Amino acid sequence: MSLSEVRYERRVDIHTNEDRTISTLLKGDIPGFSAEQVRIVQLQREASLGNHWREYVEVYGVVGKAKIVLEEVTTKKRSEYNLLTGDRLFVPAEVALRIDAKKETVIIACGAETDREGKTHKYIVA
Repeated sequence: MSLSEVRYERRVDIHTNEDRTISTLLKGDIPGFSAEQVRIVQLQREASLGNHWREYVEVYGVVGKAKIVLEEVTTKKRSEYNLLTGDRLFVPAEVALRIDAKKETVIIACGAETDREGKTHKYIVA
């Protein structure tokens, strides 16, 4: 797969008032994508995460701020995205990623498969 298949959407479905913010990450509108696993990470401090690629597609969203750097494993071609609350990023298989996130950011990762250990490969996105 390649970066041409990445799908970045800003402020997909977000509603904010003085009491709360509600953001929808998945709503059945990504053709062929169905999440088998949803993982949520809340950062206690600024951090750099990822540095891997997977054999399956994922969708990422954040509550807060995070920069996601993607790199095609075969060509080394890169793209960079600055996600804010309400944004989402569709990451194809075989595209490596690194996430640089601010303190207290929440990262939501929705994977099309559940075999993270067997289908995840270390890859440094410098």
